[in-house]
Amino acid sequence: MKVSSIICLVGIFLPCLVMDRESVGQSTLDLKAPAATVNGEPVTIGQFYARLETMRFSDFLANINPIVAKTETSGQLALNSLIAGRLVLQYAKKIGVMPTEAEVNAEFESTKSGPDISQAIQTKKFTVEQIKEDLALQKAFFNVATLNITLSQEEIKAYYDRHLELHGRPDEWTVSGIRV
Repeated sequence: MKVSSIICLVGIFLPCLVMDRESVGQSTLDLKAPAATVNGEPVTIGQFYARLETMRFSDFLANINPIVAKTETSGQLALNSLIAGRLVLQYAKKIGVMPTEAEVNAEFESTKSGPDISQAIQTKKFTVEQIKEDLALQKAFFNVATLNITLSQEEIKAYYDRHLELHGRPDEWTVSGIRV
């Protein structure tokens, strides 16, 4: 039973992997066509595929301790991510906390020398434009999340002093023994 199921699946899917688009009569996709619309602003099929290509393992996790996977498909996760990001950018723009191009460029300059970012650019895993878009989204999210939060140095120090166990180094112990 199992062998025949595997042979059947290989027989169905292998030709699909080998054939090119022209041989099955498909036309090329219009990557600028909308995959979704967020408040009248399109999310293109090209953006959707780019997000699918750059999804990481962590995008599929609902919880890390214990490890629990999300139930949505990768397509649903990618589209939800794009829609949520678009909503954050629209809201940041609406309330006037959208990061400027100069802020995004400054952030890019400070992070591009990091080993992960420079390797991603060199291996063409991400383009500079994709990284800048992600940085703009991160800065917009931070600006929205911290909009009406102001802390004085005294408040920060008081919090730190009350929670030293969270910020200090844990005790270190050395164990040794003599074997005879």
